[in-house]
Amino acid sequence: MNTENLNRWLTLCANTGVVIGIIFLAFELQQNNELLQSQAQETQALSIQTATTLDQDFLLVIAADPVLAATWYTYLRTPETLTEVERLQASFLMGSLLRRLEGVYLQKRLGSLSEEGWNSRQPLFIGIARSPGYLAYLETDSSVFMGEELRDYMRQISSSE
Repeated sequence: MNTENLNRWLTLCANTGVVIGIIFLAFELQQNNELLQSQAQETQALSIQTATTLDQDFLLVIAADPVLAATWYTYLRTPETLTEVERLQASFLMGSLLRRLEGVYLQKRLGSLSEEGWNSRQPLFIGIARSPGYLAYLETDSSVFMGEELRDYMRQISSSE
């Protein structure tokens, strides 16, 4: 009789230990999920901050030089009116901007850019894709360095209204 009672108590204690272990494991998994969500939000925030900084740097470079600003403005609207040297300079700026946009596009595709960050850059994507300067850039030798995914996306948004 004593052995039987002892076995019941040991079984009860073992089962209680298993239940406590499962509860503890569930708690740890919940904390781990919260940590992962927090890290994902931090990554998205850093991604937006980095994208914003790069956007600002690009604009500051152009704004710092009135001649360059005028060249860029003209390139976006009427690139054919620029001299060959000005078109070359502006096409390098366009290439730089497109590499930046390609980075944003890849961040979105990989899920490291929030929907808000993506949506805030759509006017820039659309404005560039629909500009005569972008079409002029596509005719340069440098355009081969532009990724096919970005090229397809730019083609898609340039034709949609």
